[in-house]
Amino acid sequence: MSKEILKAKEWLHGADHICVVGHESPDGDAVGSVLGMTWALRTIGKKVSSSLPDDVPANFSFLPGSEDITSDIPLDADMLVSVDSADLNRLGVLVEKLAAPIDINIDHHISNSRFAIINLVDSETAATAEYLVGLLSLLGLSMNDKVATCLLTGLVTDTLGFRTSSTRSETLSAAHQLMQYDVSLHDIYHRTLHRR
Repeated sequence: MSKEILKAKEWLHGADHICVVGHESPDGDAVGSVLGMTWALRTIGKKVSSSLPDDVPANFSFLPGSEDITSDIPLDADMLVSVDSADLNRLGVLVEKLAAPIDINIDHHISNSRFAIINLVDSETAATAEYLVGLLSLLGLSMNDKVATCLLTGLVTDTLGFRTSSTRSETLSAAHQLMQYDVSLHDIYHRTLHRR
């Protein structure tokens, strides 16, 4: 386990109120990763807020917790975690509301600018959601049905139903792990990729 991951684990477990943020014009990986991380942090009893600079698209409103996402950063948040954002400017209007630097940056984009204090970036993964599947346990966080639903949504949408060139055997393995929980691949596919 890398020093960065160990440090991130220590910081997350020591925080009181964590705000998880994602990028503007959020896609399925942004929404799914923000909510997946939010629910995973709640498994260790953390107070967690979720923030996006723009509204959650209607086809992701079925995700648990989507109705609680705001475009604000709580004043009492003592830790900021960015997921699926390649650089700080992708956080849109949230940048103006930052009272402190981003503490932890979790992402899969090869263009990531390493804008946080701790940067956990794996550009080999097809989606940030895929990276989180393996990362959560290293951070001392647990998987459950809500986490799995959110992360599988991110994985399905960023790979266009496992059809992009970034889809690897590890991507399918991550999906397999998520499907051990009470999630419906059919439902996610129908709600996100088949909507008109």
